[in-house]
This record gives sequence, C-alpha cells and structure tokens, in this order.
Amino acid sequence: MANIKQLEMIVKLRQDVENKAAKLMEQAQQAFAQQEQQLQTLQTYRKDYMTKLNNSGESGVSGQLFMQYQQFVMRLGDALGRAEQSMNVARQVYEQRRQGWLQARGEKNAIEMLIEREQQKQLLIQNQREQKQMDEFASRSFIRRAQNS
Repeated sequence: MANIKQLEMIVKLRQDVENKAAKLMEQAQQAFAQQEQQLQTLQTYRKDYMTKLNNSGESGVSGQLFMQYQQFVMRLGDALGRAEQSMNVARQVYEQRRQGWLQARGEKNAIEMLIEREQQKQLLIQNQREQKQMDEFASRSFIRRAQNS
C-alpha cells in the first residue's frame, strides 16, 4: 500500500483543486444570481410599463404614441428573451462548476478514507506485534520461573 506521507501530500494537492473548484463554483453562482436579478428587473420594468401603457390607453393617447409604446414593449420583450438566455447559460455554467467541485471533493475524500484505512491497518499490525512481544515475554518469564523452581 502507498506510503501515508505520499497520500497526505496527494490530499493537500486535491484540497487545492477542491478550493479552486469551489471558487469557480462561487463565481458562477454569483454570475447566475446577477443574471437572475437582471431578468427580474426587466420583468418588473416591463410589467410597470405595460400598466402605464394600459392606463394611458384608457385615458386616450395618439396612435403614434401608442405605436411607440408598443415598439418599446416589443424591445423589452426581446431584451427579456436575451436576459433569460443569459440566465440559463449562467445556470448551466454554475451546475457544471458545482459538479466539478463535487467531483474534486469526492476524490479528496476518497484519498482521506484510504489514509484512514491504511492508518487503521498499520495500528492493527503494530498492536499485533506488541501483543506477540508481550506473549513472548510472558512465555520466557514463565519458562525462567519454571526452570528456577
């Protein structure tokens, strides 16, 4: 089995990889949240603008002004579509980064478990050696006492 010191060095390297993956995931999460916020802002703005358009329509507006409102609402719709696409891309990037972080964490944890098993194995071997030495000591002591009696 591999040397524990070597495995501990690998764990440190894996910890660095995990930390980098966590930073990338955090950045992606922030970008996703920012895109989501931008989409919500545009949706709110569009809703407010539609309410304004409806209120203006009830009080009577010129055909030209109504057309301008309508064109602006269409541009807002386009902007909403782009914002939604950007948010979906940001969500996908976040999920990919999250999976990368989970994988890095899993690899590090697997090596840590291997170290723990190796340490337990070495402790068991050491305990068996000590027990064997104690048994030999007791056996020799018994033989000496039997010869001296």
